[in-house]
Amino acid sequence: MKSRSNWVLVLLILVAMCVQGWTAWGQRQGAPSVQWEYTAKVISSAPEDSPTIFTDLGTQGWELVAVTDGRAYFKRQKK
Repeated sequence: MKSRSNWVLVLLILVAMCVQGWTAWGQRQGAPSVQWEYTAKVISSAPEDSPTIFTDLGTQGWELVAVTDGRAYFKRQKK
């Protein structure tokens, strides 16, 4: 009886591995590689300047990624 349950367990593991491999392979086949470019901008100490900078960069396709130590980091998809 124990031998049969071991075989069932092995079979279930193999099926799970096949399903995992199949889905990962399918995702790689159809998805084109996306490349990004990055930039960092110093945030002005004048609060009235920041919204203008963010709006200008947003219209150019830049997305805000992080803000640390007075710098804002942006990324956008390479064309």
